[in-house]
Amino acid sequence: MLTVTSLQVGAGAFGVTLLFFGIFLVIGLVTTAVTIYATYWTYKDASNRRMDSPELWAIIVFFGSVPGFIAYLLVRE
Repeated sequence: MLTVTSLQVGAGAFGVTLLFFGIFLVIGLVTTAVTIYATYWTYKDASNRRMDSPELWAIIVFFGSVPGFIAYLLVRE
């Protein structure tokens, strides 16, 4: 006899959903922390190098993320 199993959403599916939510939450928090640290480091480095506008570079790195940070590293004096 052929047995048909029904697909039910139970406690197991909730656990998997919670696991993925936790993973994405941690990834988001780490990404945010790295972006904030890169922004802070860029501002301090540009200030120490006496560049014209360290605030502008901090804004570029904050909103531009990795490409903004790479641009700063290539342009800095």
